[in-house]
Amino acid sequence: MPREALYVGIDYYQDPGRGLTRCETDARDIARLLAQNHEASPVGIQNWTPASRAVLSSAHQAVVSEAAINREITKALRAARAGDFLFFFAGHGVPTQNGLLLASADDNPAGERKGVYVRDLLEKIESSNVTSATIILDCCYAGLATQETLSAGVCILASTGPNDLAREPGMAGHSAFAQLLLEGLGAAADGSSPSADPLGQITALSLFSFISTTMDLRSDGQNPVFAGRVERPTPLRWAKGAVSLDDLRRLVDPPFVLEDGRWVPGESRMFPESTAKFELEPDHEAPDGRDRDKDVTLDDLNPKQLEMEYFKRLRNAGLAVFDSKGGLPDLYHAVKNRGVAKLTASGQYFWRAVTEDRLKVF
Repeated sequence: MPREALYVGIDYYQDPGRGLTRCETDARDIARLLAQNHEASPVGIQNWTPASRAVLSSAHQAVVSEAAINREITKALRAARAGDFLFFFAGHGVPTQNGLLLASADDNPAGERKGVYVRDLLEKIESSNVTSATIILDCCYAGLATQETLSAGVCILASTGPNDLAREPGMAGHSAFAQLLLEGLGAAADGSSPSADPLGQITALSLFSFISTTMDLRSDGQNPVFAGRVERPTPLRWAKGAVSLDDLRRLVDPPFVLEDGRWVPGESRMFPESTAKFELEPDHEAPDGRDRDKDVTLDDLNPKQLEMEYFKRLRNAGLAVFDSKGGLPDLYHAVKNRGVAKLTASGQYFWRAVTEDRLKVF
């Protein structure tokens, strides 16, 4: 399925005094990140349009004009066919009687207003064949866009409320919103993302939750807004997941038992019910416990000890917790004290998805 994206970042405006400094960098870096998923993605690495042909900025064109933006929108929607479309804009947002105007470089505040009205963009999307459209706006008054009527499959993530200004100063050469957007999309060195689900999937809604919460903690007066009309959120990117699909499928597999000196799968499931408790044993602990030689690798562990590594991944993904029967509530003490492992609400959700054959990625 085609996944076409267009990123518009405008620093240079013809009208004196309206220049910006970070929009082009934001558009370029976000495009590069979204072009590929993490290498461990269950859907492959290739993602949205390569940044080399998806970014429209004054670094590539002297003036990012109204005509240029509209031409690229039409081209991207046509290329998306019945697939997914993503539009990112960083520049000046202007409130007008016709809704939010995404100002192009040739916009004239004292004369003819030029750019793309969000209302017109939404009409183009509705008249196209795309299955989904994600619009991300980093500009002043971006929240005005969320007040428009949205067609099915469309969502908007706006950096500010309808009456608010966007803050350009941020960190690492990005706007405040774009920096959090990059973090939420998995720009960390280890490939992880604070807005991803256990498998690494990131959607506009999960991004909004992360960015909104973080900005609210800062209390800097900028509050993002989200609006959408979607039945199933479109994955924007796959970051490094805390667990794999195989890890989730193992929730209903039997544990290993020792028979006649050999480790073999047992006769019952590890979790026969979503609310079941799995009994842990000291044999789950790897050689020498937590102080084992650093040279010991996973290849040196038997199947029983590998189960503890598996429970570590479930714990890190928020899918399992441990009862150590009076000791500290962590995996190490639960194993030493013959405690139990049990699934969290999220773990139980994935257990049901596996048992009902509903575990799918999109």
